[in-house]
Amino acid sequence: MEQAQEEIQDNPQEASALEDLLAKVKTVAQSRHGELFARIVDEFYEQVTEEYFSPEDLAQIEEGFAQIKRGEYVTLEEYLSGKRP
Repeated sequence: MEQAQEEIQDNPQEASALEDLLAKVKTVAQSRHGELFARIVDEFYEQVTEEYFSPEDLAQIEEGFAQIKRGEYVTLEEYLSGKRP
């Protein structure tokens, strides 16, 4: 992670992208979903290692984002009853 921080400091374009991301994170963290968002970030942070996502993992994540944009979702009740997208 230290290497990534050094790369950002050496590249103004990456620094700008980071500032944009941090502004978005701050907005979500201060929203009505802030507590949930903080829990998600904490959980993800605890699992961060030097292991990177595989191309297959990234493709599944992108498909998940596309499903969200299309409004496709499963309620908790549906999920618990065995329904999967």
